[in-house]
Amino acid sequence: MSYDGGEISTILRSELDAQWSGLYSMSPGVRGPFVAERADNNGTHARALVTGTWGIQGAAWGKPEIKSINARSDNLFRVAKWRELYRAGKTALVPMNGYVEFVETSPKYKVPVFIHDNTTPLLTAAGLYDEEQGAYTIITMEADLGAGEVHTRQPIFVPEDMQDRWLQVGAGDTPGKGATDKHKETLAELRDFSSEVTERLEYYAISRDYNNTRKLAADDRRADPSLIEPDPEMQHIIDTADFEPALSPKERKAQR
Repeated sequence: MSYDGGEISTILRSELDAQWSGLYSMSPGVRGPFVAERADNNGTHARALVTGTWGIQGAAWGKPEIKSINARSDNLFRVAKWRELYRAGKTALVPMNGYVEFVETSPKYKVPVFIHDNTTPLLTAAGLYDEEQGAYTIITMEADLGAGEVHTRQPIFVPEDMQDRWLQVGAGDTPGKGATDKHKETLAELRDFSSEVTERLEYYAISRDYNNTRKLAADDRRADPSLIEPDPEMQHIIDTADFEPALSPKERKAQR
């Protein structure tokens, strides 16, 4: 499906319903949907809802085989792979009804937590995609408020009135010295908006079945909506356990 202009979120909702059955258990390497702006054989640019593998290779220094499912916004112009994709205009919108993080309530015992916005059934995160790999990644920032109680990072969200700009902002020349940097300005606006979204985010514990991705795949349960329903037993654990917010890979490495 492709389309020109229009309200992306409205089209996205209808096309998601029509084309994608939805998954309730995502893990690196699993295919998911995203919106990108692409050129057809005639060179005409149009928006397209496509699916790709979650996780782009080539961003981890010295480890080209690693699939990076997230791209830190503060590293967008420092990591060669992210800079290459961004400057080539490979920005994307990643739809989600929420996301899952894991908190370690006791040694080697992790409880999955579903983070969502009850007022907005469909959140739209900022992403990058790699056409050659058929893959995408989600751009993150430091987490705040409730989301920050669970994990130190969270997705950057894109409001409807900035979705067109996000799909186009990456392409173009790098600003000269002293010139306004539209790229950094856009990221700053998205961080501010994401902080507003964070004020509405809520979370609850879900079943540890979510953790067992191999079994879910074998049993064909990835599309089971019960995977993100509240689990009273797990909720009691996180309500009574003393745990710290989960760290990003970079933060875990720094602690070693």
